[in-house]
Amino acid sequence: MLAEARAGNKDALGEVISIFQLRLRRRAQVRFEQALSSKVGLSDLIQRTLIRATQSFKDFQGKSKEQLFAWLRRILDHEMTNYQREYHGQKRDIDLEIPLSAALLERKMERSFPPTSVDPAEWLIRMEEVRGLTRAIAHLDPQDRDCVRFRFGRHMSFEEIGRRLGCTAEAARKR
Repeated sequence: MLAEARAGNKDALGEVISIFQLRLRRRAQVRFEQALSSKVGLSDLIQRTLIRATQSFKDFQGKSKEQLFAWLRRILDHEMTNYQREYHGQKRDIDLEIPLSAALLERKMERSFPPTSVDPAEWLIRMEEVRGLTRAIAHLDPQDRDCVRFRFGRHMSFEEIGRRLGCTAEAARKR
């Protein structure tokens, strides 16, 4: 099956990589920080690892399933390191963050499954874009973040935003 995957058979590639999904999950459970588990689910981490592996499979030089698993472990370790850097950066302290309420978590989970009318690959790309945008907004200073939330989340006019932020409508527009 590995030879078929190398030949460009995407179904074979998916099968070969999915064979190691459970082993990757076990590795992640052992090595993934407890503090990060409230920010990033293991399923997200594994999914991101498998997407990266699929995208870069052409770079895989090994010839055996053992070598493939070692390659996948390196990708998983790299993804875990990226998450740790992201959430332990100077701008964030995840130890000070408050977990989502059960109701918010349930709504978030409902949105995490693609609608049946959407291509799964397109949905994954869209979800990555949403996560990137969310991370970018989180790095804004509090007033800019409020301005974005008021404008795009609550559809407020710049005049309303200015009143809320204690500035002019023009200043709110330029934020």
